[in-house]
Amino acid sequence: MAWTYDSRMHESIASFPSDTLYDSSLISDASVATRTLLELPTILEPTSEDAIDALTPTCIFFDTAGCEFYERTEGDREQKSLGEGSKSNENEAVVVCKWARKLVRISLTPTGVRLITD
Repeated sequence: MAWTYDSRMHESIASFPSDTLYDSSLISDASVATRTLLELPTILEPTSEDAIDALTPTCIFFDTAGCEFYERTEGDREQKSLGEGSKSNENEAVVVCKWARKLVRISLTPTGVRLITD
């Protein structure tokens, strides 16, 4: 049985699993399909420029190419394995943590922030 209905994801986020895993059949519920974080009731100043800039996009990508943010591969610095083929990048983590703190400062609850890394 294929998953065809989602009640949590914005349609632009759901489009990737829909297209790649479900033959474009995954549909987001109308209550969340176009909703952004800016519409959450916890946002104290939804008309502020900071809130609009941070909470209107449904997905944020940080391009760190050329920033000399070097990846650490498992086994570097005599560290225990992060998993076969795993890599980590502490500088990229700093960038993402800054963004997450900004979201919380705008009144998003810490438990409402979700990070997906690759």
